[in-house]
Amino acid sequence: MGKTYDSINDSLAAWIRKQHLFFCATAPMSAEGTVNTSPKGYDSFRILNPNRVCYLDLTGSGNETLSHLQENGRITFLFMEFEKAPRILRLFGQGHFVRVDTPEFEELYRDRFEPKPDDDEGASGKDFGLDRASQIRGIIVADIHKVATSCGWGIPYYEFKGERPTLKNFWGKRTREELGQFWRMANTESLDGLPGFRHELMGPEFAPTEETESKARRAKTKSGWLSSGPLQTMSLVLGSSALVAAGFSAGIAASVFL
Repeated sequence: MGKTYDSINDSLAAWIRKQHLFFCATAPMSAEGTVNTSPKGYDSFRILNPNRVCYLDLTGSGNETLSHLQENGRITFLFMEFEKAPRILRLFGQGHFVRVDTPEFEELYRDRFEPKPDDDEGASGKDFGLDRASQIRGIIVADIHKVATSCGWGIPYYEFKGERPTLKNFWGKRTREELGQFWRMANTESLDGLPGFRHELMGPEFAPTEETESKARRAKTKSGWLSSGPLQTMSLVLGSSALVAAGFSAGIAASVFL
């Protein structure tokens, strides 16, 4: 029997930290736009508090999630149990992007992702080989306004055998200049033409401007990132369960780079 919650309780948080895979679903505002679901691996997900989460956004061949968040902020996370008692968990939220090489990124990365062997609640203490100088685009932060569980009885068993090293190995051999060239080639816009990633390494025309930084600040304020008060009720909710279902189905076949 499915249940809904207003926040992530301790039991669900402990379960989330044990998962090796999650999906995030986003979509543009246009009814003709492309719904996207991206699978995510590595030790990249963090619970900041019962109503706020984040994960490392790694460089890949697309940036649908980033583009959609910059337009409307809607995001849903999906976790599944593959090895033990069945469970599906969805986190519904409003998110924004924290770009690498900004003060916000440095603070959040240092507090939550840099290896800290004696810290079980902050960074994992694991050296997962994600060199931020060569492959991390930023951090996706999301304020969660609804948590939902469902049975997961139809999900098959899968055994976790280890992380795939291909992404780390690929970017470990590239320079910063090559990274900027790749961002310019593959990350400037979404499949529907929405603005994508921006960074100085991509060239002067792609360097963040006061206008783009202002938009980013407004997105952070809207999602609650700059608010010191309690999480406010979100008025913009991910449209319907059909959107999540369609996104998840697409994500099974999607590249991890999206």
